[in-house]
Amino acid sequence: LGDLEKSPSHLKKLKNFNSINKIMSSKIIMDRLGDSVCEDSRPTSSPEMQKFCNTPLKRKKEQLCKGKPGKDGLCWRHSPRQDDTFQPIGGKFRVTETMGELRKIAKEEGVRGYSRKNKMDLVRLIESATDRKFKRREVLTRKQLKAIARRRGITNFSRLKKDQLAEKVKQSIEEAADQIEIADKREAVGGIFGTVDIKPKTQLDVETFIRLSWGKIRSTISEGLVEKKGLKVEILLHVEMVRIIPATSENNYANPIFRSASRVILESSDLDEEIAQMEDKIKESMEAFNAKGSGWTFGHIEKLEIQLNEHKPLKGSSYIPLPKKLAAKKAIVNVKNEDQQCFKWAILSALHHEEVDQKSSHRVKQYEKWTDELRFDGIDFPVSFRGIDRFEKLQ
Repeated sequence: LGDLEKSPSHLKKLKNFNSINKIMSSKIIMDRLGDSVCEDSRPTSSPEMQKFCNTPLKRKKEQLCKGKPGKDGLCWRHSPRQDDTFQPIGGKFRVTETMGELRKIAKEEGVRGYSRKNKMDLVRLIESATDRKFKRREVLTRKQLKAIARRRGITNFSRLKKDQLAEKVKQSIEEAADQIEIADKREAVGGIFGTVDIKPKTQLDVETFIRLSWGKIRSTISEGLVEKKGLKVEILLHVEMVRIIPATSENNYANPIFRSASRVILESSDLDEEIAQMEDKIKESMEAFNAKGSGWTFGHIEKLEIQLNEHKPLKGSSYIPLPKKLAAKKAIVNVKNEDQQCFKWAILSALHHEEVDQKSSHRVKQYEKWTDELRFDGIDFPVSFRGIDRFEKLQ
């Protein structure tokens, strides 16, 4: 210290520069050096020179945060971030069966081309080729669970194991089940088609609201499929966004609607997977809106709207007489069936028209003996375009 008091030029003669830097950073030495050190060498409160966040801690009185500061001089915990209650959180949907079990099922069912498939591709292959449907469950990472816990106001979760944290989050969401109200606005056409609104009674973050609404979305679609074989379903999330106009300091409000793509859901569809895909589409729209960075912040959720519409697929149905011009050519076999299995008889007549009585080639009885040679597992009649794809995979 005596050498340092003489002149700052003596610093160059000292060997241990690391020790010098530590000494120079202390208040004692800076006070003793006084004006001999230029002002530029003094530590400043700018974010570049600041070593700690220094934000007062809530739970530890008279203590400051020692986190590493960012560009704004605050650590990631105390830095004001964009309202993350608007940022959706979604896990990945997985099946409980292992790869070994799935391959065994594929082998037993006679499915081909499964050996090089990854898990989810193998699941889809089995489902498309057979009548099997696998139950899926959403898997969240520890980071996602912590984000939900913060939004739900859960405390003392940082040291919990993943399973314990997942259970605590699940319990918190279940306790909030009475925080939504449902308004059924469907028309009187059997009470199937129309709109069902789900509104939050209290202010909820997006993730909690969607999870609370999941059960009602599922039951609404299930009830419709009891009466109808297929439905067109779309989900719309109505929210209010706010931003401040700098010139006037007034609030500007907007009411964007985030839509899922309209999906055709049939009796044979995996309902949980269909809803999950619609939810993912809504979340993608929300993330795209956030990415624009136009200064909007999340205000509140207005409602979630479930729209159910009639599905009228283009499909082969019963017997239709040929136009006279085509019938006169006697080059088309048109099986005269009275059921809805026109597709089946058309395929069989194409395969075996030379093996039947040519004078009676239009009769169903001529082809009944070959019905067992084709597989129609899981295919609804009349056959839709999706049914044709499934038929091709089964053969």
